[in-house]
Amino acid sequence: MPGIVLATTVGALVAKGYLAFGPAWLCMALGALAGDSIGYLLGRLGHDEWIRGPAGSRRRRGHERALRLQARFGSRLVFIGRFFWLIHPAVPLVSGIAGVPASRFYLLDVPAVALWSLLYLGIGDLGMGMWLDRELRILETLGIAIVIAGLLLISFRIERDRHGSDQA
Repeated sequence: MPGIVLATTVGALVAKGYLAFGPAWLCMALGALAGDSIGYLLGRLGHDEWIRGPAGSRRRRGHERALRLQARFGSRLVFIGRFFWLIHPAVPLVSGIAGVPASRFYLLDVPAVALWSLLYLGIGDLGMGMWLDRELRILETLGIAIVIAGLLLISFRIERDRHGSDQA
């Protein structure tokens, strides 16, 4: 949730002209990717220690639930989870624990953080922009929506093709 607040606030600063949209978007995306990477690496590198820790049996149950969630949604959980703030903080860690390969994790996470950053910067920009210049902001938002839809389509097709080749 702090990332959402930060992204929309930065979007408002973009609308006021204090920041340029491109660099703000890039910084937000890289920050989100760094945070997800830390969670993923903690899951991958600390998996055994996490299971054997002081709350081992509780953690084993959590690990089993994480594996069931991962089994249900597959690695798509990385992409989908980015947009659901209630589960997002756990998704990179769960992906690391479940053994999602790094290439698959980043194949789904990079487009997800790019879209997430674009979406929430756009929301902040649109919210403030509605006060500043309504017509221009509507066109900008339409463009953002088209980019988001296109990137979603591309990432799901890549995942579907990759998932299909794993089964073959």
